[in-house]
Amino acid sequence: MTSVNARAIWDSYTASWSASEDESRLALFRDCLTGDCVYKDPNIETHGYEELTAYMTRLQQQISGASFVTREFVSHHDSALIRWNMVDGSGTVINPGTSIGVFSKDGRLKSRTSHRLDPWGRDAISVDWPCSSS
Repeated sequence: MTSVNARAIWDSYTASWSASEDESRLALFRDCLTGDCVYKDPNIETHGYEELTAYMTRLQQQISGASFVTREFVSHHDSALIRWNMVDGSGTVINPGTSIGVFSKDGRLKSRTSHRLDPWGRDAISVDWPCSSS
């Protein structure tokens, strides 16, 4: 997989966080995520489309218009390191973060592990992350 393909898959995945309807989100999922995808952040671990959709829906309920803006993307050998900002509907940065994505042999994302810490030196914003599983 080329880094161009990996970036396109990542962009489709980040767009799924902003989708307003589950059907739109699932259409994006089929193009960019494996059916057994795993998502991890400090609050939760999800498996598959259904659990991830529920988590994304909770985020949208708590932060209207929440989306992710990719600040930096590097990839090689079926993995990627991504710096991003989570922003609210007005574009205000809520939290910066870093993710590691692992891609399947067919090019779709099979796992993403996210950290709200920014190891590149920018001070992380300390906030209570929405959508905890409790």
